[in-house]
Amino acid sequence: MKGSIRQAAIFFCLSAAAASLAVAGQGVTALVETTLIAHERFPVTVHAYGEVMPGVGRTVHLSIPRAGRVSQVRVTLGEVVRQGEPLLDFTTAPASEAAYRQAVAAVAFATDELARKKQLLGEKMATRSDVAMARRALSDARSTLRAQEKIGAGRGRTTLRAPFSGVITALAVKSGDRVQASSVLMQIARDGALLATLGVDPEEARKVRPGAPVEIVSSFDSRQRLEARIDTIHGVIDPQTRLVDCTAQLPAQDGFLPGTPVHAIITVSRRPAWVVPRSAVLRDLQGAYIFQVAHGRAHRVDVKTGFETDAQTAITGAFDPRLPVVIVGNYELTDGMRVRERAR
Repeated sequence: MKGSIRQAAIFFCLSAAAASLAVAGQGVTALVETTLIAHERFPVTVHAYGEVMPGVGRTVHLSIPRAGRVSQVRVTLGEVVRQGEPLLDFTTAPASEAAYRQAVAAVAFATDELARKKQLLGEKMATRSDVAMARRALSDARSTLRAQEKIGAGRGRTTLRAPFSGVITALAVKSGDRVQASSVLMQIARDGALLATLGVDPEEARKVRPGAPVEIVSSFDSRQRLEARIDTIHGVIDPQTRLVDCTAQLPAQDGFLPGTPVHAIITVSRRPAWVVPRSAVLRDLQGAYIFQVAHGRAHRVDVKTGFETDAQTAITGAFDPRLPVVIVGNYELTDGMRVRERAR
């Protein structure tokens, strides 16, 4: 019996304390930060995803015009190289060297044969036609030798060097590989402008036009971004990604490397709209709403949201554009609560 009386007394005290706090809370003043609703031409954007690639005409495939073996690869994929820097060592195949030696021997034989025919002509033992044929044979032998020299068949070991400063964007061989003549060994992209290849949803692609401004953001670091414009838009859907490809030429700068995945924000148009910072818009089961301040109190205003950016949201509704909107401290507010403004 005494325990029941004690519990009832405790419950009564707690209820009284809660009531006192509730009464006291009616006089609480919240400190908030406000700003005015802006009316401006709000950007309508389309989002795309892709990667940075070497610019058109800035990529070169490197090869050696004879068969052989890759003795040593001196670079790695993605490595930045300077003009003239050694890329790999190459040893000519024995068959190619043999072909070169045969060509040298053929020239020597044809030279001797021409001299012999000329001597026989002087002795009336050969005709001018025989001399002409020997001269033609020497010309053909020399042409074959020049072709062998052009492909470097006479050089047993060759070092392939970078034709210009750039980045190794593809590496098709490794040390010890045997390759056929003119096989692609690696790919190098010139320093300078890059190209962003972007995939756009087919339903959104029709809104994008060449020349549309686009913001390119690195997927590795959102602080790394730059401004560009759309150059081209493909007229078909990529069968693998099911997206429509478009490209944007990027200005030359440090930071973006070929192969960097990116997120692109393409501005397709601008429309007049009332906009607020994204932090001003709250949501609950009834939908989106904002708090506006009038006569020192916060008033809830239901709104509908439209286009959004990372910083702003377009809104419509029965708000008063002359009244400030709460952007900081609004999560703590209730309709009619007293506030103290700290202007933005």
